[in-house]
Amino acid sequence: MKTGRKIAGLFCCLIVFAAVLCGCEEKNDMAFQAEQIETIEVYRYAGGPAAAEKKLTEDQNEIRNICEQLLSIGSPKSGEALAGAEVISFRLHLDDGSACELIYAENTSQGLKEVRKIWDAVSSEAVSAEMEELPILER
Repeated sequence: MKTGRKIAGLFCCLIVFAAVLCGCEEKNDMAFQAEQIETIEVYRYAGGPAAAEKKLTEDQNEIRNICEQLLSIGSPKSGEALAGAEVISFRLHLDDGSACELIYAENTSQGLKEVRKIWDAVSSEAVSAEMEELPILER
């Protein structure tokens, strides 16, 4: 009985997560479940995009945990990151070929400390990221 409640709760959270996502390509009005996410790229930099690092996960347990944590943090706030601010962003690749991006910046997001915990928890090694790879805030 408790497992059923957890699954129902997770499903409801994922629907809310999908509703608050911003920057989604071709998926901004459709709900999706964590199981539909094939990979998540996580990017982080402080001081400037030239110092960007990235991590990648395809592990469904890790993807589910990331989704749950992002739901508790809430959607990122809009605005420009100040020069030198820490920025952590996510690109979620869905099984239908579309992608969603979330960008949290130090001066615009209340929950950056929690977002940093997500970065730390991703099991893959951080590697250098090219500036062209980074998710971009749309104006």
